[in-house]
Amino acid sequence: MKCSLIINTYNNEDKIGRCLDSAIATGAFDEIVIGIDTRTDDNTLQEIMKRKDQIRLNVFYVKWDITDYSKGRNAILSRAKNLYIFMLDSDEIISDKGDLLELLDKPEICAYKVNIKNRLESGDYLLTQTTRLFPKLSNSMYELPIHEQVDFALRKRSVPILPSNIAIEHDGYSDRAINLEKHKRYYPIFLDFFKDKDKWSLGQISYMSERFNDTTTALRNSGVLGELGIAPVIIEAIITLVLTAVKMGLNYKLALETAKAQAELQQALTDAEVDKLAYALAPSFPTIPQYELRQSVKLIMQTNVSPLPKTEQTPETATEGLNPMLLGLGLIAIILLGSNKK
Repeated sequence: MKCSLIINTYNNEDKIGRCLDSAIATGAFDEIVIGIDTRTDDNTLQEIMKRKDQIRLNVFYVKWDITDYSKGRNAILSRAKNLYIFMLDSDEIISDKGDLLELLDKPEICAYKVNIKNRLESGDYLLTQTTRLFPKLSNSMYELPIHEQVDFALRKRSVPILPSNIAIEHDGYSDRAINLEKHKRYYPIFLDFFKDKDKWSLGQISYMSERFNDTTTALRNSGVLGELGIAPVIIEAIITLVLTAVKMGLNYKLALETAKAQAELQQALTDAEVDKLAYALAPSFPTIPQYELRQSVKLIMQTNVSPLPKTEQTPETATEGLNPMLLGLGLIAIILLGSNKK
């Protein structure tokens, strides 16, 4: 089945070429649709057009609304001609096409998560997963002004979202100055759009609040998330917390304990949720046997979990005993870390 690759880019003359070359090498795409931000003032277009004889290119300029990035995504999506869409950012490469070609040949209509290796400021890597291969159901599938997602549109139509072994490498988190500037731009949008919304949205505020030391907002929303109990997004958030704790030097068992405490779980994970958590964490801990990892997850996430007593807290007393570096990371879903990088 034919597949369209969609890319957005802004001033990325030094990275767009390798991005395109990695995609063309897979042999999976018969067209590439690229939206160039109208603010671009470097040689991004010239780099793109060097590949015009290798694959069909649909390149256009789009005025990016920096208060709602989903509009730009949908503008690019609307120009794609094929049923299947693969999204790639211009600071990413497809490092392993995995089962991409086989998935496109399947008769069932499904969406797929890919594995993303994010290079961090320290030079280390964080593994995440996000939906990048999906059927085009409409011209406006992307939702949310920041970290825009197609998962909501897919779930509304009951399209299965399955794992894959496709791998992407991303280095958009490796430059501290650029990364901080990006978060400063996003923060007011988060606060405006996500306020008083669902548990998933509250998790985004918690993450962004910590980035700018707004501990009162971070604490309040992390607490609200704890009161809402277990949901699939909570599992994904625990994964993010575990990986964050490991990056801070904790071993995986202590990282699991820390994640459980920060998530403030009020009921034990079910066996199915334990399986999902262990399966998702396995790629990040290749030296630990799968059975051992699952047993650790089961032991930690199914014992000593009980509803927290409701107490009044002031901003001064609420932070006592909590790790401020993990507090604001709260419960951001792993699907978001590997998503949009402007």
